[in-house]
This record gives sequence, C-alpha cells and structure tokens, in this order.
Amino acid sequence: NNVAAGTAVGAHLAALGHRRVGFAGGPEHSIDSKHRLRGLRDELARRGIQIEPANIFTCGSYTSEAGGEFAHRFFESQPDLTALVLANDALAFGFMRVALQRGVRMPQDLSVIGFDGLPHGGLFYPALTTVSQPMREMGRVACCRLFEAIDSPGRLETTEFPMLLLERESAGPTPGAGARLGGLHLVTPPSE
Repeated sequence: NNVAAGTAVGAHLAALGHRRVGFAGGPEHSIDSKHRLRGLRDELARRGIQIEPANIFTCGSYTSEAGGEFAHRFFESQPDLTALVLANDALAFGFMRVALQRGVRMPQDLSVIGFDGLPHGGLFYPALTTVSQPMREMGRVACCRLFEAIDSPGRLETTEFPMLLLERESAGPTPGAGARLGGLHLVTPPSE
C-alpha cells in the first residue's frame, strides 16, 4: 500500500518537526511514485504542512545513478528544505553519496528517507530511514497468482501488502528541533 507508506513517512517527518519537505520520484509515469507522493502530501496537509510544487522533483529512472544526477541538480538549485523523500532506496543511495561528497550532514543538515527497505540501506552510515516492503512475500504471491491466472484466465485479484517504516540515522529532528524536543535525537510518531 504505497499511499499508506507515504502517509507513514509524512507522519514521521511531521513528528520530527519538519515543515519544509521535498519529494523526488522515479520516472514520470511511475504509479508507485505518484501513490507515495499522494500519501506523503495528504498526511502533511492534514497536519497543516504543504509541499510546494517547486519541491516535487522527477528522476528519469529508479537507479542510484539517477539519484546522484538529481543530487547535483538539487544542490546547485539550493532549495530551502529540511527533509527530502526519495521514491526508492536506490535513488536515495545515489543522492546520499553526492550529499556526503559535498559535506552535507544527514540528518543534521537534511533528513533523507527512501522506500523499499533494501537490506544494504542499514549497512552504511548514516543508515537510510526507509519504508520496507515484504518483497519475498510479494514475489511468492505474484508467482501463485500467475499460476492461478493460467488455470483460470480472466480472474483478477488484488493483494495489498503492508509496509513498515524503518527508523534509522538518515532522518532526524529538523535543525533546531533537538532543543525544542528536549535534546532527543529520535522521535517516534504518535500512533493514531
């Protein structure tokens, strides 16, 4: 459920005090990017936070190379953001590499969040805050559905999978929020 995943990210960033948030999607035609952005935008709006249209970006693909290319353009334009959500982990990895090369501290200068929950996102520092998908279960169900479709053509079934926000080091309180939050470096969004 990509909309719910975006909603979880929006709630997390709002709880951390972020009000200037951007989003970088994959290819323009990507339904996943559109749904993740919709959930993020709707949740932030529910909390009185708007994502400015100028802070919604599109990358040509979902690769780490595209994330790196986007990072160069992003930092040259010097947007006034405290958090950036990228539509998948590969984009986030490429973006973070360039950010680190430019001396950007994450999350102190900019919080970064991805989607997919790729395992190597937790292996480097700062580890990527991300929304994890149950990829193995999704693959298993897809194979079962394929065999069912072969046996019973014309039958359509939709399966929705939950996603889980993995809070790691790449996202933290907005600059200056540490003092307002009693010096805490990690804030768990309230359950609703």
